Amino acid sequence: MVSPGSKAHHEEPARGGHEPTGVTLEWELALDSSDLRSHAWFHGRLGRMEAEELLSSDGDFLVRESASQPGEFVLSCRWNGNNVHFMVNKVRIKPDTIYETEQFVLEDEPYETIPHLITSYVGVERAVSAATGARIRRPVNRTAAIGGGQTPAPAGGRLSWRRSLTGRSGRRADSAEQLSSSGAPRLCSSGSLPRLSAAPLYQKPGRLLADQRSPPPKPDRFEGREYAEIPDIPEQPAPAAVGSGSGSGSDSGHGSGDSAADRAAGNRPPAAPAPALAPVELSPASAFDVGAFETILLPLTHNAPLDRTALRGVIMELLETEPAQLAATLTAWDLRLLHGDGRDRGLGVTCGIELLTLPQGQQLRMDVLERSEWFSAFVIASVVSLEDDDQRVRTINRWIEVAIETKTALGNLYGFANVVQALCSSQVQRLYTSWHQVRQRFTSSAVQFDAQLAPWVRRAAYTADEAPNTCIPHVAPLAALLEEPLAAEQPVSEQLDAALHLLSEGRRMATECDTYRRNARAALAARPASSDGDGGPRDDLFRTEFHLRLLAGSKAATAADQQRRREELLPRVHKVLAVLAEQRDPSPT
Repeated sequence: MVSPGSKAHHEEPARGGHEPTGVTLEWELALDSSDLRSHAWFHGRLGRMEAEELLSSDGDFLVRESASQPGEFVLSCRWNGNNVHFMVNKVRIKPDTIYETEQFVLEDEPYETIPHLITSYVGVERAVSAATGARIRRPVNRTAAIGGGQTPAPAGGRLSWRRSLTGRSGRRADSAEQLSSSGAPRLCSSGSLPRLSAAPLYQKPGRLLADQRSPPPKPDRFEGREYAEIPDIPEQPAPAAVGSGSGSGSDSGHGSGDSAADRAAGNRPPAAPAPALAPVELSPASAFDVGAFETILLPLTHNAPLDRTALRGVIMELLETEPAQLAATLTAWDLRLLHGDGRDRGLGVTCGIELLTLPQGQQLRMDVLERSEWFSAFVIASVVSLEDDDQRVRTINRWIEVAIETKTALGNLYGFANVVQALCSSQVQRLYTSWHQVRQRFTSSAVQFDAQLAPWVRRAAYTADEAPNTCIPHVAPLAALLEEPLAAEQPVSEQLDAALHLLSEGRRMATECDTYRRNARAALAARPASSDGDGGPRDDLFRTEFHLRLLAGSKAATAADQQRRREELLPRVHKVLAVLAEQRDPSPT
């Protein structure tokens, strides 16, 4: 039998084996917290009467698999001297789609995992049921293993769910809870619940605890890359000269390159040299060169801010082009900024999304924020500059269609959020008459915007919600967190929660660059832009240089540096757009 301290201790015992109960229980509690068996308050399949025998004081609780309805989970607890049982309901999110997920709910909001659900009630002592007022306070921990003890094992021996991000509610700590007031270990997985007041270990009559050692600490689930660290490559001796033989351990000359004699002597072929890493560029130039930009949509020499002729050309292109083509062109330029051409940007970093999370990515973060802000201002200008009510209503609907295509078909959350934030701006939202006509004439688009698109952007800084086809994640909040001071008008606790989530998301994004690249190739192959991002009026519509020259005027946009454009020119443009919006609808209700 393998000893608990050996390396093989975390390997699952064979089904039907004769492992001692304590060793098997300890193995279960040391499992990854994505397995329900790692939580000591989960008792596996257990009947109602058996569960009630374990509940003795108000606030005691456990979670079990229903004996009468296998696969369903029940929260059993004691309150006001009575034993009460609550079925944990399963809710399907986005059913019959590729984004379908399952969440768990009692009476309030659903949660992604059962541990999250339990933690939400224990941590704040919320009533589980409004009718009974029951509250759960102390877990009743099992004393025998599910897989090898008296409680039957769940179907398949494993109950797992979608993993949540580290740092959200229910996250795993480094080790299990230690000793109770009596000195005995509580055998409760640290990922199960927040630390509670010390309580005695509850045991079912006839169920003995054979081994009360606390489980070993769980390994970290994230094996991250240590950036900006070049490993030391030991110097290899030069290979010896070979004769006329093949130099291989194979008679055919196509062997592995080290013969049995070489292996016996401890000789190895020289290791391949480490790839050369490009140095970090400390002061890279901005991706936007306003001075060198030319387009047929603007006068060649000079244009005034919000040039009327140029705006008419913009509206014509928007209304005459299919939303799918507009979304593909927008995504092509976003990809060029964030994915680049695959070159080494310093120390082996080839993806802009990865570079965003590193110290040397400051200029890219500034470019991401500038593109986001000026593109949103461009969308606002395309709406509020129109005097014709019909064109204004059609333009609002066209931008909603572009947002839907950008998010759903292409997975570009960065570009999608920029469009929706513009439509949610005060300048556009005050156009009450226009929005009323949009809801009458384009009801489907308006309902989708109100019910799905706008709520997604509002909660994006606090939740992780990416579809499998995402090619560009929502990176603007992370860039703003790393480059801008915290807002003074928001409560500090809310800002810290958002900051922790965004930092965790940034680490996750950096590890998924290859996935984003594959999704980008697949998306643009299926929906090519009007060109390859070089030339053409439709391509110019989505270039940041065009937005700067159109909105601020060629002279101001060319003369100002990036910081002055964001701090001085952009607020001035928004004031002008606010005046135009008031002229279009002077008395919103």
